Amino acid sequence: VKKDVKIEKIMDGGFHEFDLRAGTENVPGIAGFGKAVEIFSQEDLRKVRKLRDYLYKELKSNIDGMLLNGASDFEKRIPNNLNVSFEDVEGESVVLHLDIRGIAVVTGSACFSRALQASHILLAMGFPHERAHGSIRFSPSKYLVEEDIDYTVKNVKEVVQGLRKLSPLSKKTRE
Repeated sequence: VKKDVKIEKIMDGGFHEFDLRAGTENVPGIAGFGKAVEIFSQEDLRKVRKLRDYLYKELKSNIDGMLLNGASDFEKRIPNNLNVSFEDVEGESVVLHLDIRGIAVVTGSACFSRALQASHILLAMGFPHERAHGSIRFSPSKYLVEEDIDYTVKNVKEVVQGLRKLSPLSKKTRE
């Protein structure tokens, strides 16, 4: 922002953050976050990691042309994140079809959820534009069970196969 452009406060009151925000730190929010960390046990962490690994194994064995994005050493990944791309399929199309089936996945990062563009993170990691644009992020939670993963894999497989039948990219690859 240019120095001569005045930014309006988002809250009236104090003079925090260069007079842009009123109030002190969000103590209840901080305490709530601390309690959430306390509640999320090591057992929950193991369960989420196990579900993520199971999801990856099942997707990999059921869908040809699935590519893992990020560290291949699963111990170096955060437990609740699996980012993959499917060759010859646009990620946003997969998201929309899975949403209709009650499965919540996203393309890109949460902070760019409204942007229909390739993941800037994957591009920065050196992945080709097509792969970055076709990425899907799964975020399993402690509330899921293996049957939920099986349902997800079945539906992802159907969606990817259906979209590939329609894709001119996929037809070129097969010729």
